[in-house]
Amino acid sequence: MKIIQLVLQKFLLVVEKIIELLDGKCTYPEFEAELRKLLNDLGREICTEVLNEL
Repeated sequence: MKIIQLVLQKFLLVVEKIIELLDGKCTYPEFEAELRKLLNDLGREICTEVLNEL
């Protein structure tokens, strides 16, 4: 259940970044860099949670 909450929180952050891009609050390279960071963080957090449960 904790993994689902993690994914949902990160998904909401991704949606927020997409809205910022569409509203012109950031450039595409800024969006791409932020998205990369969010997805890398998500992958790291999921791996950590899975390993903690083993």
